[in-house]
Amino acid sequence: MMQERGVELDPSTIMRWVHRYAPELEKRFAGTKATEPAPGA
Repeated sequence: MMQERGVELDPSTIMRWVHRYAPELEKRFAGTKATEPAPGA
């Protein structure tokens, strides 16, 4: 997807982002209730 937009990313860059932001996202979504998937999804 990024390459389609002319942005080159190394897989290690993406992994750094995952390691950096995953804990923050887990905290934000920890108290939310999971919704049912949309029909046909």
